[in-house]
Amino acid sequence: MIRRDPRLACVTTALAVLLSLGLPALAWGQAPAVAPSDSAAQADSLWSIDMNPVVVTATKTRTSLNDVTVPASVITNEDIEARGSLRLSELLREETTFQFDYSHGTGVQVQGLDPEYTLLLVDGEPMVGRTAGTLDLDRISVSNVERVEVVRGPSSSLYGSEALAGVINVITGEPQQSRSLSVSGRLGRYTTADLNATGEFVEGPLSGSVSANFYRTDGYDLNEDAIGQTTPKQDDYTVTSDLAYDLGAATTLDVNGRLNVKQTDYRTANRQQQTLNGERDQTDWNVETTLRHEFRPGLRGQTTLYGSWFNFDRTETLQQSGEVDDELSTDQFYGKAETEWNVTLPHDNLVTAGGGLITESISGVNLLRNGTERRKSGFVFVQDEFSPTDWLQLTASARFDANEDYESELSPKGGVLVEPVDGLRLRASVGTGFKAPTFRELYYDFTNNSAGYTVIGADQLNSGVDRLRENGRIARELDRFADIEELEPENSLSFNGGVETDLLPQLSTSVNLFHNDVENLIDSQLILQKTGGGPFPFVFTYFNVGEAFTQGLESEVTLRPLRGTDLETSLGRVELTAGYQYLEAKSRDDIDDIKAGELFRVPNDPQSPNFDPNAPTLQEGDYIGLFNRSKHSGSLKLRYQHDPLGLTVTLRGTYRGDYGFADTNQNGVFDEFDDEADGYTFWNTTVRKTLLDRATLTLGVENLTDASPEYTPGSPVPVFGGREFYAGLSMQLY
Repeated sequence: MIRRDPRLACVTTALAVLLSLGLPALAWGQAPAVAPSDSAAQADSLWSIDMNPVVVTATKTRTSLNDVTVPASVITNEDIEARGSLRLSELLREETTFQFDYSHGTGVQVQGLDPEYTLLLVDGEPMVGRTAGTLDLDRISVSNVERVEVVRGPSSSLYGSEALAGVINVITGEPQQSRSLSVSGRLGRYTTADLNATGEFVEGPLSGSVSANFYRTDGYDLNEDAIGQTTPKQDDYTVTSDLAYDLGAATTLDVNGRLNVKQTDYRTANRQQQTLNGERDQTDWNVETTLRHEFRPGLRGQTTLYGSWFNFDRTETLQQSGEVDDELSTDQFYGKAETEWNVTLPHDNLVTAGGGLITESISGVNLLRNGTERRKSGFVFVQDEFSPTDWLQLTASARFDANEDYESELSPKGGVLVEPVDGLRLRASVGTGFKAPTFRELYYDFTNNSAGYTVIGADQLNSGVDRLRENGRIARELDRFADIEELEPENSLSFNGGVETDLLPQLSTSVNLFHNDVENLIDSQLILQKTGGGPFPFVFTYFNVGEAFTQGLESEVTLRPLRGTDLETSLGRVELTAGYQYLEAKSRDDIDDIKAGELFRVPNDPQSPNFDPNAPTLQEGDYIGLFNRSKHSGSLKLRYQHDPLGLTVTLRGTYRGDYGFADTNQNGVFDEFDDEADGYTFWNTTVRKTLLDRATLTLGVENLTDASPEYTPGSPVPVFGGREFYAGLSMQLY
């Protein structure tokens, strides 16, 4: 069923032309968009710009946060240190605009859309290794992170697939000092330890850094009645490196890499309630090489080669006999070659254009065709940032993706920023996003031997069904089997609009309204019944089945009561930030079924012999929306900093309202007749004190009030592991 899209060849040809010709037609650009730095010691001087704060994720160019036309935010290194966060999950959990899904690791929801719709980048490049669409945020240490940039709303016009809901870009630090070495450590409850060491150097045209992080925990068990721990024992190692060389003649070469190894030991049970000892090992490493050159003022380009590998191995053995009960192994690779060009045109136009080729592969025991699948794709993009006046900023971008496995996608986006007076900014943006069918949805051929069901990827369905038919395993074909079509990417059309103010130095506010329409949602559907083979002898495959929408409001208010006064100098800086999100997330298909009287308060399939046409139907007012979304959520951050004393104190609170977790009346939707998981409030506090200018002592408490929210009502499975005290020390050795 794989089709070779001729448009992929067109993209490849266009990219080859870009690489060979070097875009000479753009060489008439005038003023430089980014002026080179005078400092020869800075390896990446061509890309330096004196703005604070700046973001690169929103436009792929270094732009002041106040000048971007889309909703964006930055979590700085100062914020990270003040909060005492260790993993990316901890850092983002305290942000207003995020909710989380813990079903397959820690996954982040942006504007009510599931984790699979948010693209996660490290230094501008994507990571691989999702589980059921979730890329676990616990995999990423923030020990050497300079800042985290967040762009909300579709960003496929620049980044392609998976950027349907937004982009989170984790940016590591660059070498700043001629020679330095720093170490830090933190100990906490549950034998939790986090150790870090970072060294960097700048020697003439050469600069580099190496950072190492080790994290371990014995885990904890807050439910003695269940087999296994609530959070298992794990060891996690991360090493990052960066090497840059100034080749002269306005040319730099940058090579960086990242390696993460995580080992987890746990206990669980199979369907026969036998105790299993489990081991999970995963390895994640990324390598990037970038060559940058400024041809003349106003014209510069770069070429990047990037590779990302992810390996996952899981083995579960019977505790009594040691016999293997289940095992799984998966290897995934993502490789990309990309070129990008920036040119400054007359009348304050900055044009960014480029393209690339991507190759992906996955291998594992659940793949039918020799255990390995590969696919290639190509893309081209262009963006224009135009500022006709001091108070108006316009951005337009578009990207074309051609893939050999699914239909090509064109993703346009436009945004406008109006600043009628200093300190008052109005933003609006509209754009499309897409998410390509995953390897799992296209190629997997998985059978659960205990339960008996089989899931076959859409591209492998014909061969998989033929195999079952030859073995005499098909009992009957359901009506849905005749509706099978090739999978198409999921698509969205989204709007964001808001107001941001900082008219007074003591007060900043922001409000953003958003609406996302998502079409062609991919879901698994029952198509066949097998003969025998367990209690659920059914075959499932994937279809484009539905539509959904999310909409709501994101707001934040920051108060700095002492700013600009003499009291700030004597007493210190005080900052209070309060955030609130209102969210609605619903399935349009469920709404249509309710209006048509086809959804009932209890399971009542019209095709079943037990169908009751007089059963009570679900009313529109009974329908709440999608599972695992809180209508109300918020955060509160209080920060006090006294520089002469080297003292920083923070108190952070997170609120999440009630949300649906389980379909207790089993009618397939979250409604008023389902029990809700209770909301919760979660507080953390951290105190940091600088000692002798070279050392910093950190004391903190996670879950200050010992909150223990539960996944489901009546189930003693908490989201967090009780109150945790910790202490840490960091030192600048030289």
